Amino acid sequence: MYPQMTLWLAANRIDPSKQPIEIAGTEPYIVGGHCQAGYWIDDGRKTTLEGLFAAGDVAGGVPYKFVSGCWAEGVIAARTVVEYVKNVELGEVDDEHVEKEIDRVYMPMRKSGGVRPNKLEQELQDMMDKYAGGIPEYYEMDEARLKIAQKELQKLAERTKDISAENTHELMLAHDMIDKIEVAQVLVEHLLFRKETRWPAYQTRLDYPKMDDENWLCFVNSRRDPKTRKIDVFKVPYKQMVPGDRYKG
Repeated sequence: MYPQMTLWLAANRIDPSKQPIEIAGTEPYIVGGHCQAGYWIDDGRKTTLEGLFAAGDVAGGVPYKFVSGCWAEGVIAARTVVEYVKNVELGEVDDEHVEKEIDRVYMPMRKSGGVRPNKLEQELQDMMDKYAGGIPEYYEMDEARLKIAQKELQKLAERTKDISAENTHELMLAHDMIDKIEVAQVLVEHLLFRKETRWPAYQTRLDYPKMDDENWLCFVNSRRDPKTRKIDVFKVPYKQMVPGDRYKG
């Protein structure tokens, strides 16, 4: 399920059957794929954004997919895409729009003395660990700390205007960093919105330590306005599709 671990062991000449390995037990609490996070999709893996399809951990609603689940969803999405493009009509290319997009993408390489991607990434990781329920806080959070995370993320988002890159590799990291901050902002809004503890170690609210099915047996979704950048968070009803007691395996 984790092919990169095999590559890492081989690259470092480590035989786990003979050599003990020190580990830190944790979960992908920022990635969020195991906790039903991701784009809202239909059965064909089509998102609510026209022309965008999702598979794997970016497709929400179905946790614990791992690598094999990502492959399966990729096949489902690919089949849906093939049918979708049959009805797509190609329009005229807007050259002005293309030039603006090229300027946006390459802007970090045209700046000197700006903030580097690796520095922002370290600041983001440290801040999320401290205020948004990271490993040092034993995955525990409360409203006061999440409010601090909101403010700190806004500061980081503003600093991405000055992000710089020396080469195309750093350019990739720069845009990756911009995306990570946006994902973190949405994550914090969701953690604030759900006032209960539904999954300990994923979302443990010290100020709301119990599960509350009466108010929170639902999905929490969000939309971000492309112009104002405001994040709107709302509930989507949960519908049980398999009969029986959902709390018993």
